[in-house]
Amino acid sequence: MLSNILGGTLGAIAGYFGNNRLRIAYGWFAALVLMVSGICALMGPLWQSLGLLVVGAVGLSAGLGWLLSSSRWGSNLLSVPLDDMIQALIALLDSIPLLMLILTVAAIQQPSLSGLIALLTITCWTTPARLLRAATLRTVPLQFVMAAEAAGLPPLRIVRKHIWPTIWPVLLARIPLSIALIIGLETTLSFLGVGLPPEVASWGRLLASSRLAPTAWWLIVCPGTAIFLTIWSLQALTKAKSSTLLASTDVTK
Repeated sequence: MLSNILGGTLGAIAGYFGNNRLRIAYGWFAALVLMVSGICALMGPLWQSLGLLVVGAVGLSAGLGWLLSSSRWGSNLLSVPLDDMIQALIALLDSIPLLMLILTVAAIQQPSLSGLIALLTITCWTTPARLLRAATLRTVPLQFVMAAEAAGLPPLRIVRKHIWPTIWPVLLARIPLSIALIIGLETTLSFLGVGLPPEVASWGRLLASSRLAPTAWWLIVCPGTAIFLTIWSLQALTKAKSSTLLASTDVTK
């Protein structure tokens, strides 16, 4: 669910703002680059105090951005190619096998329940982003969006009030499939011993425990049947929601 919200939001922003709509002062852009560079450079020494790292980087960049934006050079506006940046990030993540990426990160340090949720959210948002970007590109030329732009509404309000309610059904239809994907990934990680902590119940850990008792057939059949029925029902629900969405689109046309 969180990966769908994150990907859907980034896809809608990329589809609406494109490469020319968002303009930022040179001073704030330089401060943003400095903040990201500082976080990356100090990630190792300050790994145990991430809060101090983030607060310090944001504070320094905010002060620098305020100073630079007050100058003549820093007040000039720069077009931010949001669409190209988000698409490049999607292409980078999609070029790495998803399971290998998650296994590598999880093997370095076994995540907690909240850590695993954050890991799966960060790595599984690309497909919803592509879907919502395409839906946004189809929605932007419509008359009600053009009327909102002509009325002078702020871009973020147009995305929140006009575009997002229109493209939300596309994301809603994919949520069951995303849940099925997350269940499959978590089961695989827990089966390999790098998923949820041992004190948290998991179908994958139940399947892995069958290796200690080869004659206990129920340790394989029961979790395997539960996984199969859950993923199959979620895929069927996704198909039904997609058919309903297509039917409503045809009626609207």
